[in-house]
Amino acid sequence: MRDHTQTVWNQVAEDYQNVFRLGSNSYNESLLHFWQEEKMIFPGCRVLDIGCGVGKYGVMLSRLGCDVTLTDISPEMLRYAEINLANTPSPWRTFLCDFHEVTGKDAPFSTPFDFTLSTMSPAISDLHSVKKMSEITKGTCFLACFCSWNQPLRDEIIRRAGRVPSCPHGDLRNHCENMYRIISSAGFTPKIKVVEYSWQDKRTPDEMTEYLLQHDFRGETDYSDWRQALYRASKEIGAGKEFLTDAVFTHVAWIWWQT
Repeated sequence: MRDHTQTVWNQVAEDYQNVFRLGSNSYNESLLHFWQEEKMIFPGCRVLDIGCGVGKYGVMLSRLGCDVTLTDISPEMLRYAEINLANTPSPWRTFLCDFHEVTGKDAPFSTPFDFTLSTMSPAISDLHSVKKMSEITKGTCFLACFCSWNQPLRDEIIRRAGRVPSCPHGDLRNHCENMYRIISSAGFTPKIKVVEYSWQDKRTPDEMTEYLLQHDFRGETDYSDWRQALYRASKEIGAGKEFLTDAVFTHVAWIWWQT
């Protein structure tokens, strides 16, 4: 299972890096401001990012003077994270692991962190991982989870290709509500704030086809047939344009608690 998960995240690491290269956006900046306003972070605090991806928040926090530890199951994600953090001023380190498998008492988790975060990551998904996250934190734990997702262009392409579209991330609202219940059952008093988060990605018909195959058709046996159908639908909708504008409209639940 771990090898399969590593493969999946390794495959999308370059996409995450391409987004990182676009720079910070209003959502990232508002999240950073929220952490500061709520005094979750401060210069010199020890921060752990579980499921860090390519280190987007690690870079932002390091620039604020935090001592940052980044963990991820994907070596390719961490390779990019190390590149991105190379010129940041504060101490940082990366650690390859499956958070579900670590004890929480081994390095680098043996010294408690002031602030532990996990954003849009499956690493924190059950009572065991919530308890472990809390045990290694002496301040604030923070989760960010999508609770709604609307991607009109994606849905229309999939529909024209011959399949009924569904949310690629499952029942998001139920997941957020479940995480809130899990944190409460672990003995903590979680707080929650729901914010809007929308963005646009520009892709050629070829890129859109590969994106959809990777995210919505993984595991299919007739890849070549779906590739042709998705490409044809992308070309039709694009009407001769070089790029398609893929707009995504979401809501994100910020959930945090004190340990």
